[in-house]
Amino acid sequence: MKKLLLLILFLPLAVCGQNPTTLEGWAQRLKLFGQKIPQEEVFIHLDNTCYYLGDTLYYKAYMHLSDGRPSALSRLLYVELLNHDGYLVERQKVEMKQGQGDGSFILPDTLYGGYYELRAYTRWQLNWGRYEHPH
Repeated sequence: MKKLLLLILFLPLAVCGQNPTTLEGWAQRLKLFGQKIPQEEVFIHLDNTCYYLGDTLYYKAYMHLSDGRPSALSRLLYVELLNHDGYLVERQKVEMKQGQGDGSFILPDTLYGGYYELRAYTRWQLNWGRYEHPH
């Protein structure tokens, strides 16, 4: 997020045509940044709000650019299921067609009960070529 903010601050003032000290000026700069360097957003919809061991978690994924159009920047989405300690339980690669994809995780009876995290990202969203993130 800090890198994103720095890029916004260093956009040339002449390109904006607005005074950056006003709220409208900052809004114009942010809009221009989204147009010049499109940001990819991932949305995940789940079929339920609570799951038990032995259930199957179904999901549908959507990828959009910052302006709302379906994204064609990435064709592969990584979806991870992490346990309550932050350890990876399973990672899936989902092929995205026209900004949409789907998949499922089977929650075996051998897992421990508790809160699990579902994480989805593309390689384009990783920061500057860094692929492993410590927990």
